[in-house]
Amino acid sequence: MNLSGIHQTIRDILGSSKHNGILSVLVQLISFVLLFNVTAAASGAVPAAVFTFGDSLVDTGNNNYVVTIAKSNFPPYGRDFPGGKPTGRFSNGRLFPDFIGTKYDLPSVSSFYVMF
Repeated sequence: MNLSGIHQTIRDILGSSKHNGILSVLVQLISFVLLFNVTAAASGAVPAAVFTFGDSLVDTGNNNYVVTIAKSNFPPYGRDFPGGKPTGRFSNGRLFPDFIGTKYDLPSVSSFYVMF
């Protein structure tokens, strides 16, 4: 314990077997991601698609195809897109999946609701 007797020190945290397991998994995950990126870059492989599952960091929503009064197809939404045109997404610009898709020349996908 440190001087306050309440908070654990880094040595205490890393000394516990529970945190050693978490640290081990984290190191393995980072190693896998780095190895995958190096291997993909060396082989010239290009992904066929990008699938994202998550929260507002990767999915800002798009309700242009839903009957509602809450729309986002007006400024300032979309101001950071090329041309500054609102797209119906609750975002002022592109997100991580957009940048990844641009890097690999993947086509932009329409809203999920367009498929139905």
